[in-house]
Amino acid sequence: MFGMDGDLWLAAILGALLPDFVRIAKGRHGDWPGWLMNPMFWLGLVILVVLAAAAVWITHEYIDPEVEFIPALAIGYAAPDFFSRLVSNQGGAAGAAVGASRLRAWWAN
Repeated sequence: MFGMDGDLWLAAILGALLPDFVRIAKGRHGDWPGWLMNPMFWLGLVILVVLAAAAVWITHEYIDPEVEFIPALAIGYAAPDFFSRLVSNQGGAAGAAVGASRLRAWWAN
């Protein structure tokens, strides 16, 4: 059922972790960021990694069975990044409306 090579799973996981690695690297000369100690950060990170793995698996199973490491890395990065930007906290229900309008504006371009 999950007949994907280990390197594609690795690419999905690395792609999902890449934005957080960049955020940590940006602040490398200061103290560790406070959000790194927040359990909600780790829960969200696990959810985004699972989302990235699912996106790469769906791509592998249904779109391109010959997907390679670099495209899988890009998919692993893009899927959770897109999702996290879409549902980011922007003021509750008003934030959801803003996220939906941003999605429609992005789709129109």
